[in-house]
Amino acid sequence: MPAPPPAVPPRWNGPRLLPAQARTRQARQGPHRPARRRAEAAEAALARATQALAAVDAALANPTAFAKDPFKAVELARKREQAQAALAAAEAEWMEAAEAYEALREA
Repeated sequence: MPAPPPAVPPRWNGPRLLPAQARTRQARQGPHRPARRRAEAAEAALARATQALAAVDAALANPTAFAKDPFKAVELARKREQAQAALAAAEAEWMEAAEAYEALREA
């Protein structure tokens, strides 16, 4: 007995390229594509780290945070320290990735 057809038709990903066509497409896109993606990912990580630090700073700016629960204030201070370190690391990665991408574009 033949197998029933799949419930969902297979996804079409476009025409298949021959190996020579694939190499030509990659050559047109240039060698800087992975570097650009790395720079874009680093920029997104930098934005997330900035938002995380801003959220902790906003919580620390609340004057009642220290009065109601001093332990929570200490926890927020630790979180701010971690967020600041994450931001510094994200900035360094972004700078490195952006410089590498620009160097490839200019070459």
